[in-house]
Amino acid sequence: MDRTKNLGRCVAIAALLALVFIEFAAHRSIPFMMDDLWYGTNLVSGQPLRDFGDIVESMAWHFDNWGGRVITHGMLQLTLMSGEWWADVINLAATLLLTALVCAVIGKRSLSAFLLIHTMIFAWNPNVKMSMLWQAGAANYVYSSVWILLFLLPYLKALEDPEKKAMRGVCFWILPAGLFAGCSNENMGPTCFLAAVGVMAYQIWQKEKKHLPWMGIGAGGALIGSLFVILAPGNFVRSEYVARQGLFGRMFSMLTAAADFLLPSALAAAVLLALGVSMGLPWEKKQTVLLAAAVLSYGAMVLSPHYPDRAAFGTMILCIALAAHAIFRLTEQNPKGERWLRLAAVSLWLSAVGRLLLEISYVKPV
Repeated sequence: MDRTKNLGRCVAIAALLALVFIEFAAHRSIPFMMDDLWYGTNLVSGQPLRDFGDIVESMAWHFDNWGGRVITHGMLQLTLMSGEWWADVINLAATLLLTALVCAVIGKRSLSAFLLIHTMIFAWNPNVKMSMLWQAGAANYVYSSVWILLFLLPYLKALEDPEKKAMRGVCFWILPAGLFAGCSNENMGPTCFLAAVGVMAYQIWQKEKKHLPWMGIGAGGALIGSLFVILAPGNFVRSEYVARQGLFGRMFSMLTAAADFLLPSALAAAVLLALGVSMGLPWEKKQTVLLAAAVLSYGAMVLSPHYPDRAAFGTMILCIALAAHAIFRLTEQNPKGERWLRLAAVSLWLSAVGRLLLEISYVKPV
């Protein structure tokens, strides 16, 4: 038995290392392009970025003339200034950290959980290039998802076990975490605020008030960050350059984006959750928060004049968390669950590797 377990661990490690190697090769295959070329300059002078002062000057101009996502785009400019090689290293590290945070959110800290979730992020992402390999996409979606899950994590932990401390020192970092999550983008920021308020409301209803001070501080940070992004003067300037759509047009673009981007992860989450209910598994509070956040983050985009499919990346991550959580609960209920889990991991790994190899092969030589 020990020999079989050790062999399985070695195979999982080899599979993860191979996936990470291919992932890094895919990052290396995509040069700075499109918006990267603009953000790689001082937005005021048009000259290449030289130091942190150029970034501060650029983000001040950005806030007044283009939009409020200055933290996200400030991080983008930092990575662009570091050069393509270091940017790719940072992107790889951010994706691995995102995977670890999904594991923490669902309460599964194991090699098998890490491998399964990491493969899901690529296998169920129909637009890997623009949401993860393109530098502007990585900054806007991968980095932002890290901040969002880091913010939501202590709320979910406190919700599951209100008698224990959510996380060490949470009072000291929940405010910046809330500010960063709120400043992430126009749909995920308000979602973080509403999720925090929902957990606080539940705690008050249950008369569990010991965590409310830090929860209120975090929710306030998320609200401030969201308002900073949404009410930035630059949004109103930029709107003059964006084609306006009526309500029907915005809803159509949302449905199109859902069909193009969210279908794999959302369908898998829905099927697995329904299967768990049909098998009599008790519904968990954590599932309610994640499901509500996924629905809110998707529905909030009806207010946006433009909905590129990659804007659903944060919602996809929430769906992946729901799906992975359901998979582990189902396999724990089924004596043959480990076999099904291995089969799912192999299928997803092959899909993730195939998708990354396709992205590498599509790159045209310069």
